[in-house]
Amino acid sequence: MRIKGSISAPRLDRTCPQCGKVYQISVNDEAAGRRRFCTQECFKADRASGKGKLSLICPICGIGYQAFRSQYDDGDKQTCGKVECTRALQRRPRPQRRNRVALICQECGKEYEIKASQAHDSRYCGEACQDSAFGKRMHEKADPANMVTFTCEACGSEKTIPASWARKDGSRFCSRPCAQTGQTGDKSSAWKGGRYIDKDGYVHIYQGSRHYPAEHRVIAEKELGVTLTPDIHIHHDNRERSDNQASNLVPLPASDHTRLHALEKWGKGDRWAHDHDACAICGHTDRPHRSHGRCERCDNAHQYRQRRIRQGLEPPL
Repeated sequence: MRIKGSISAPRLDRTCPQCGKVYQISVNDEAAGRRRFCTQECFKADRASGKGKLSLICPICGIGYQAFRSQYDDGDKQTCGKVECTRALQRRPRPQRRNRVALICQECGKEYEIKASQAHDSRYCGEACQDSAFGKRMHEKADPANMVTFTCEACGSEKTIPASWARKDGSRFCSRPCAQTGQTGDKSSAWKGGRYIDKDGYVHIYQGSRHYPAEHRVIAEKELGVTLTPDIHIHHDNRERSDNQASNLVPLPASDHTRLHALEKWGKGDRWAHDHDACAICGHTDRPHRSHGRCERCDNAHQYRQRRIRQGLEPPL
């Protein structure tokens, strides 16, 4: 909708190359190369006739093919269209990225690439070189009287830094790797002895690199000479999980260890079941116990009856 009193862009007369009809376009459309046809129908008819297509040669197989300029410029029709030609073109090494320039790092002397728009203020290849150059400049500008020398607690090397830096971080380490090495394990301020007991009562001990394995497994491997795998458990003979003396540890397969504790907890003794001397339904003892005092046959019948009651086929008991 035009606003009353507004000035529209100048219009130009053009002839449609498909139907020959004269139509008008704006100066902006003419400058941008838009509206070559009077209607969308003429544009589709021109596309169908193939008048605007380019004759090209496939760079893979050498067969000639046709494509519209817009398709070729967008990268959609770079080959004849065969699957093997398209895949072969995709496997070719990509050309070097445009709008990038090669520079020399002023700190390490290595060559690196960067966007042309960022080349005017780029002097270093990365943050490490930038930090190193910054430190050197700070040393050059600093007054020698305000410099202090300290010994790294991790590697033992000496380093000279401004006194302001020493007041800020305490000057214990010469670099970040040394700081990480000198503040782990028993050197950490949060060190609590390297030993703790988990919620199940097992003792864990520190073995380096933030690794806290179970103490009974470590002792079993060292003193008993057992090569432990995930399917080998360590049984505490006196049932005290925190007592990890070598004489109290017994290596067992996982199945035997589970069966041992199951018998201790749910041992039947001489009875047919834990709380029953015979099946509560049929009174037999020649069939094994299933659940709730019922043998296998009676329990299957009970489950079948419950399903029919839920389906409404039998009245509830």
